[in-house]
Order: sequence, then structure tokens, then C-alpha cells
Amino acid sequence: MIKTLISALALAGASLSSIAGASITPVLIGSPVATGSDFAYNYSATLASDQALRTGAFFTLYDFVGFTGFGSVVSNFTATAQNVGVTAPKTLPDDSTSIVNVTFTYNGPDVNYNGALGEREIGTFTVFGSGSTVVLGDFTSFAFLNNGPTKGSGVSTVGNNAVGVAGFEDAGNPNGIVPEPATWGMMLAGMGLVGGAMRRRNRQVVAA
Repeated sequence: MIKTLISALALAGASLSSIAGASITPVLIGSPVATGSDFAYNYSATLASDQALRTGAFFTLYDFVGFTGFGSVVSNFTATAQNVGVTAPKTLPDDSTSIVNVTFTYNGPDVNYNGALGEREIGTFTVFGSGSTVVLGDFTSFAFLNNGPTKGSGVSTVGNNAVGVAGFEDAGNPNGIVPEPATWGMMLAGMGLVGGAMRRRNRQVVAA
């Protein structure tokens, strides 16, 4: 959990301008919510204003420890879980092949947010897991440019969630020990400084 805390605080100092141009950005909403014997992780997903949703657009959350199932999924998206997740072209996310990844793939009519300012809300996606520990991890996403000379080309993004890709136990902590309240508070404070922003490591335009 120490490396998680350090990563969270490092993200707090990231420039907000670095999120520009990301394709689909998933961000954890608040803390995991106890639901029966499981916990619900709710993700708000947004789309960059210079891009569109077309069939084949997707985002993947890597190494979702303790995955037990899916809850709500935005209309025209399908949810899948597999150890080797669907990965955006030309990206190299950190991914353990022994831990489940979850992917949400779009299969509907074109949705074009051209002309909108900033990112546009796609909706909320819910994933269930067996624990409540939040850890940072990678995601990749893929969407399509909606304007300019390369309109229609795919855009790949890889990055970290500022609030945390859902993990129910630290990969190095198989017993899922929850951090002490002071540590948890420091994590939330650090992550709160950037709110729903994420640190983009790489963005690639892929020819259509």
C-alpha cells in the first residue's frame, strides 16, 4: 500500500493539461459501496470532445483483483472479463496475466461530441468485487477522431486513474489488508487534489 500511496500523491501533482486528448477516460466515483457480500465500484466514463464513439471503441481496466461480476453497463456497451484484456493498439499497460481485466466495448450508432467543450459524459459503469481496498492501476481506451485531416482514425490512450483503477487487494497483499485510517486519509487527500483527472502516459493515433 505504500507504493499505492506514493503513486496517488505523485498523481496529485500532475498537470491537469496532460489529460487533453485522451479518448475514453474512466474514473472511480467515490469509495467502493458494500452491496450484499460484494462491493460495487462505480466508474464515470468520459469522451474527449475531439473524438466519437463508433462500433469498436472500448476501455479496459487492468488487474481487477477480486472481480465477481458486472452491475450497470451503459446502453450499447458490452462488458467482458478475461485475464488478458482487450488492449488499445500501440500501448503497453502494466498487466498481470494472472489477474482479471474488465473491458467495456461500444457496439452502437456513432455518437459525435464534435464542438463540445472539454470531455463529455458517457455514463456510469459498475463492477463488483470481493473487497474494498482501492489501488492504482492502468487502463487503456480507444475511440475515433471526429474532425481534421485524420477524421475517422482511431485514438489509443494508456494511463492511470487518479482515483484508482479498482483492485480489491494489493497484488502484493493477497490477504487484502485494508490500510490504516491515517494512510487511507492521506491517499484520499492526495487523489482529491486532481479530482477526476488522470495522468495520460501515451496517446497514439492509429490509421483507420
